[in-house]
Amino acid sequence: MRMPGATLRRTAERLLLLEGPVAAESALQVQAKLTRRLSPLVGEAGVKALFARSLRLAIGHSPASWATAPDAPPAAPPEEPTERMRDSLRRQDEQVAMESAVTLFAFFLQLLTTFLGGPLTAKVLRGAWPDVSTGEIEETDE
Repeated sequence: MRMPGATLRRTAERLLLLEGPVAAESALQVQAKLTRRLSPLVGEAGVKALFARSLRLAIGHSPASWATAPDAPPAAPPEEPTERMRDSLRRQDEQVAMESAVTLFAFFLQLLTTFLGGPLTAKVLRGAWPDVSTGEIEETDE
């Protein structure tokens, strides 16, 4: 999958910054809000699968060294994707952590837009963040 475009990266960054200045905590809040809004549409397992896929895609495109490489055999039971994200972002310099979180959520939005389409993705985002501009998402095919 190609790297998400500027529209999705800007949107991901806006969502994170609306939740606060600390990347790890903002990322947890964004993920929790998206889970609440998307669970009725795709189920909790569907949200978890989208998030895990986004994390896997972000591994090769982000400055963070995520917990483990996607194909590395785990030394212990595999972490939940949320725990993996949180722990990795907390270990990073704040600037690197924010850039990594933007990349992760840009991939999430790209997958979501692919599966739901721009208009429904925009509606989900507006439901969680009423003040966020979603016009570009509604028209995107990123």
